[in-house]
Amino acid sequence: MTTFAGVAEDYQRYRVPYPNEVFDWIVREYALDGQGRLLDVGCGTGYVCLALSPWFEDVVAVDPEPDMLRVAVRAAHERRLNNVRFLCQRAEDVPSTVAPLRLVTFGNSFHWTDRTKVANALFPLIAPGGGIVAIASSSIWAGHRAVESGATRDDRCMARARSKAEGCRGQVGGRAASPGRPS
Repeated sequence: MTTFAGVAEDYQRYRVPYPNEVFDWIVREYALDGQGRLLDVGCGTGYVCLALSPWFEDVVAVDPEPDMLRVAVRAAHERRLNNVRFLCQRAEDVPSTVAPLRLVTFGNSFHWTDRTKVANALFPLIAPGGGIVAIASSSIWAGHRAVESGATRDDRCMARARSKAEGCRGQVGGRAASPGRPS
């Protein structure tokens, strides 16, 4: 049983959706064109993966809560989306066979994961020019209380080191560098 067990219908009904500008930015920043695979981690009822699905040929959405996935599957069916697969699993258990990934998204879910482990496992699966986008209601790096901080000092250092070593632009939403091509 997860934290969100039994609340999927209410979550879908009352959760405030992300502004369209968020998705517009992602589409522009990553030059999305209907190709490649999106991995949406902690997809919940599908707010991110369903909005971005027209920009990918294949979408894999994972969440550990079966009830959330049930609502997400229903929403995908209602929208007649047939390029989205839903898998019941934790972020820490995403198999490397989902590679290559054009983009990985976390919609208010990155803070629920073992951030360092998940980022280190997913980064090598991202194709050149792709990236990880963590969408959050507040900063994933800092919050008002420790529980809201989203990332520890070690996570920030890991992100900076990873960005520097791999030629990424920025810590969040950074791109995987292409060999021989500056980012």
